[in-house]
Amino acid sequence: MQANYLADQLCEISTALDHETVKTYGDLPESSVATLLLLRRCAVPSLTFLSNEIGLSHFVTVRVIEQLEDSKLVRRLKRQGRQVQVKLTAGGKRKADELAKARRQAAETLLAKLDEEQRTVLSRAFTQILNRTDRLGSFEDLASLTAGRS
Repeated sequence: MQANYLADQLCEISTALDHETVKTYGDLPESSVATLLLLRRCAVPSLTFLSNEIGLSHFVTVRVIEQLEDSKLVRRLKRQGRQVQVKLTAGGKRKADELAKARRQAAETLLAKLDEEQRTVLSRAFTQILNRTDRLGSFEDLASLTAGRS
């Protein structure tokens, strides 16, 4: 019972973060936002990699990239064999940074209600969870990418 309650709480926190950050999406669909944020963390991934990480079919990923290209947020690079790689443009990097900043500010707003001890306990739990998930890089890698960003 406790696990279900805790999972529900985590879902509610995720929903609250999404709700706060959706304001910065503008007319970007969530799949485009996910792509921009992933490209922010990965130098020059292939379409196949993007598709696998975001959980979209290859066909849908191609459409997302086309829309982002039309908005001048990404560009495709020359093929490397059968792989097509994608890179953020300067405008795409700015937009991805803006989206990441909005997510971080929303999280900080939620965390502001906790005292230092509560934050430490929560941080330890989150670190354990994040280090056990099948994600790109480690939590420490992600933390180093966002260090010093406001």
